[in-house]
Amino acid sequence: MCLRFSHVLLVLLALANLAAADSPRLRYLIERLGNAESAELVAPGADGTGYAFGLRHRRGSWSRFNWPLFDPVPGCQAVVFHARRSLGEPPSLVVRILTEDGNEWQGPRLDLADTWQAFRLTHADFRFFRGDSPQPPAPFDLGRAVQFQVVPTTTSGPGEGEFLVDAIRFLPEGPGWDAESDELRAPIDPLQAEWQRVDDLVRRWEAEAERLEREHQQAGHWLSELEGLLSAGRDPGRTVEVSRGLADRVLPWHQPPQCPASPEAMPGVVWEDFRQRVAAADESPVSLIELSPDLPLQQNRLYAAPPQPAPEVVDVEGMIRVRHRLRFRDDDSQQVVFTVLPLPEPRDLEGQRLLLRMRCTAAALNEEMPLVLRLFTESEEPGESWGDLTPRTMPGGEWTEVEFDVSQPLRGTR
Repeated sequence: MCLRFSHVLLVLLALANLAAADSPRLRYLIERLGNAESAELVAPGADGTGYAFGLRHRRGSWSRFNWPLFDPVPGCQAVVFHARRSLGEPPSLVVRILTEDGNEWQGPRLDLADTWQAFRLTHADFRFFRGDSPQPPAPFDLGRAVQFQVVPTTTSGPGEGEFLVDAIRFLPEGPGWDAESDELRAPIDPLQAEWQRVDDLVRRWEAEAERLEREHQQAGHWLSELEGLLSAGRDPGRTVEVSRGLADRVLPWHQPPQCPASPEAMPGVVWEDFRQRVAAADESPVSLIELSPDLPLQQNRLYAAPPQPAPEVVDVEGMIRVRHRLRFRDDDSQQVVFTVLPLPEPRDLEGQRLLLRMRCTAAALNEEMPLVLRLFTESEEPGESWGDLTPRTMPGGEWTEVEFDVSQPLRGTR
């Protein structure tokens, strides 16, 4: 069904924006130990393109960064990588290799510069660092390596250090990491991420609302039971009956409470509904009415509303506004006043959200329905066709953007 509206009280459609896509992320975890703070992707890498591993740590104590474990590759002869410092700290680093027997082997101290340097370490560069026994059970062999580790040298004092590592390779046919291609996760769709966030919030809200409603009903049941016991206890002739009843019955407050529903069990937000709603709101804003001094404003009064001053187009704080000074009787009678703004031509607003910037300084209005937006529609059949929309938030004395949802009318007639 297509609705075409000919009268409306507002000017703009709401527009929703989503954040840009997240920066690239690794598919695997670089373990951070000690004072190691973060391991992130930074651009560019050692070859001037792509990414490198940006490793940040706090000064004053040891830090270590561990790449993922891998299966031993017999025949490995060397490990190569590129590195440079970023913040002037650390001055150097050492590489440790974990072997399949659980022992750790440490290479020499490697001085870092502010520019990229290539490093190559072989079997002879490593010395036994620690393990299950004081002495290594066998000579070091890169073919038994299962993990690459980097330890920045630490200096005393507060502050942080940061260094970059790239293009790690175990040669000739071992594993490697260079923060490129299949090592990166696919970019997150920002709309999908926003839907997941909103869906999670809504599910938590629904679960909490259901829990509160269940506890409200439970408390009402308890109060009803207590009132019955107190009423019976006031009758001296029913004392024995009440005492026996308390002894023989399992009272409601002695029963275990129901397990609350988890957020996962709630309906939440349907992805397709969310996508369509955002797509509709993401269209360019459309001005429905251009305010000008010659705009033909009207007013309608219903029930016991007294005569009203005519609405007018005025300049308020440098902006063109429609102002309508309303007057209501002091008695408790039903009074309704409409400020009518005609659209230049019928518009299809089905499924849209309408936004009106307004303020309302009335001291008191109807509690159930203080403000509505009535949309009149074209109809091929005789008679009126209209729908009333309620504001998401009621405006006050300050200028506020008030939203009305066309898809959720309070009432209407055709």
